[in-house]
Amino acid sequence: MSRRWIQNPNRCADEYLDGIKDFIKFARRYNPGATRIRCPCRRCNNTLWETIENVGFHLVRNGMIETYSIWNLHEEQLDHASSSNATTMKMLNLLWILMIKSWILYRMLFHLHRSTSITKGKMTYLHQ
Repeated sequence: MSRRWIQNPNRCADEYLDGIKDFIKFARRYNPGATRIRCPCRRCNNTLWETIENVGFHLVRNGMIETYSIWNLHEEQLDHASSSNATTMKMLNLLWILMIKSWILYRMLFHLHRSTSITKGKMTYLHQ
């Protein structure tokens, strides 16, 4: 299946709309029973989970991430000839997950720090 449609700037073109249909079929086939999948639109950037129907709308409205041609976050498997690429992709996925978790932890600690104050050995909570 050609992924050339991803680079098509005309999101109303038949090629682009057919590509979205193919992606949606792919996502349903490899994520059976899932109610939400990662949204590969330019705005969500595979970090937000949306219903499959909303993903289709997002792809029309925002466009697909142009570099997302191997749909590994949607369970696409690489062939055996590119097993080193598969290992690299797995490592990149793990790094991406670690980066997101680190960011979430940072934000939690930042908000905790902003809402507390230590005075004379006692911790008090500031009300905002």
